[in-house]
Amino acid sequence: MPRVSSAEKKQAIMERRWKVWRLRVVQKLDISEIVKAVGVSASTVEADLAEMRKMRTEHLRQSKQAQEAAIHAGIEVVEECDAMCRQAWSDLFAAQPGSATRAKFLTVLLNAIGRRIEILQSLGMLD
Repeated sequence: MPRVSSAEKKQAIMERRWKVWRLRVVQKLDISEIVKAVGVSASTVEADLAEMRKMRTEHLRQSKQAQEAAIHAGIEVVEECDAMCRQAWSDLFAAQPGSATRAKFLTVLLNAIGRRIEILQSLGMLD
C-alpha cells in the first residue's frame, strides 16, 4: 500500500471538515446524523466543527483587517483629492478669466471632485 503524504492527509482532513461543516450548517444535521454520514466518531465531528469555527473566526478577522486597510487607503486618496481641489481652486482664481489655463484648472477641479465622489461611494460613505 502506498504511503500517504502529509499534504494528502491534511487535504483529506480539510475535505472531511468541510463536509462536516456543510452537513451541520447547511443541512442542519445533528451530531449523530453527521457521524453516520461521514463515518467518524462524535468526538471527531465535534473537533472538526470546533476547528471550522476557529477558521471562520480567523477568516473574519483577516477580512476585517483588509476592509479597514481599504477604507484607510480610500480616505488617503480622498484627502489627496481634497488637496488637489484646494490647489486647483486657488490656481483657478489666480488665472486670467477666460484663459486656457483657467479652463485647465477647472477641469482638474471637476475631475478631482468626481474622483472623490466615486471613492466615497465605493466605500459606502456617500449615496
